Amino acid sequence: MQSPSMANAALFRSMESREDRLLGSVWAQSAVCVQTNRRLITESRYHIAASRRRLNSAFALAGAAVSEHQDLRASIRARLARGALFPVSGYVTAGNGSGKPCVVCHAAINHMDVEYEIPLGHHVAVVSHLRCYVPWSEESLTMVCERKMLRESA
Repeated sequence: MQSPSMANAALFRSMESREDRLLGSVWAQSAVCVQTNRRLITESRYHIAASRRRLNSAFALAGAAVSEHQDLRASIRARLARGALFPVSGYVTAGNGSGKPCVVCHAAINHMDVEYEIPLGHHVAVVSHLRCYVPWSEESLTMVCERKMLRESA
């Protein structure tokens, strides 16, 4: 017959091994849950980005031909050169469209579009679509750099 201390030790060992198995099972389940959650987060981020592209055309890749973008840039470049459009620099604010016409393409900026507001002076500002502001800003920077290089070389 076993002594009570030996019986208790055997019982304790069997309880430890059962707890270890349960703990291992919890760790395994936890690892599976973490992987599942990471996959769900990745899928959610994809769906959020896709929804943004569908809801706001400024976030999507435009389906327009390359020539339309080149035409817009050429128009901006020509208007900057003759002074019909001023160079963009400095502070701008962005928000939802207000229905005002875009200073670049003259189309109304509806409330679903992103509107860039460019201040001209005290309480005076013009607005532009995001798709018009980006090339306007790039062409403005190019024009300013070219003028600076011409002054330095002269």
